Amino acid sequence: MSTPLLLATWSFAQAGIDLALPGLLQGGDPLDACTLTCETAEQDERVDSVGYGGLPDASGAMSLDACVMRSPSECGSACFVTRHLEVTRLARFVMEKTPHVMLAGAPADD
Repeated sequence: MSTPLLLATWSFAQAGIDLALPGLLQGGDPLDACTLTCETAEQDERVDSVGYGGLPDASGAMSLDACVMRSPSECGSACFVTRHLEVTRLARFVMEKTPHVMLAGAPADD
């Protein structure tokens, strides 16, 4: 069996990787590790490209989006989310608990 690897393209993802990698190395769910890595970045107000610290959208307001995917037939996303900061968790909820692939705006917030 190969050793799990957690790789991110964001330089600001290192804090999340540091939190998530131990669980992954102990046999944890890879999607749990990815979700934790993303949530850590989403909650960091110093990161200006995603999450809480993100720059405003074209309308000048904060809106967030995320997508998760386990396989081509198992994916979920949430976009134009304005009332919740853990949008990766919302995307996973869409994948696991609804018949939809994407929810946007108020339906995603609800």
